[in-house]
Amino acid sequence: MRSGRLGAPVYGFDAPDDNDVADRGVDYGSIFEGCTLMPITFRSKHSPNILMLDSVALELIKKMGHSGSVPGSLAADDVAGALDKLNAALARAAAATGADAPGDDEPEDGPAVSLAHRALPLVEMLEKARAAGDYVIWER
Repeated sequence: MRSGRLGAPVYGFDAPDDNDVADRGVDYGSIFEGCTLMPITFRSKHSPNILMLDSVALELIKKMGHSGSVPGSLAADDVAGALDKLNAALARAAAATGADAPGDDEPEDGPAVSLAHRALPLVEMLEKARAAGDYVIWER
């Protein structure tokens, strides 16, 4: 136990030094290999901001017919077309995977979240932007 200011005992954890972390033998780089964990934020004046991990966000951006570049935007004139493309792509994906059909192949901890469910906040944002005649932007 350490002593703090005025000799009072200090309880808690000591910060590990470099040798302590290295001795554990965990390669933290390999744990997240292939994972992208950078968030992308979608913004519009008429909706709350939407924060998504980039693996999902980039897939949705590409389904809207955009190149997938970040940062990016949809002009007010392009929002309706992007929304139509996204809805069509989500419907095709749901039909191809049978996402709405119950099955025995569900994981033990429950059903997986479909892309259509993950896209719902973005679809709502695009609908509000289309109705207001406004743009949508996204950035890291």
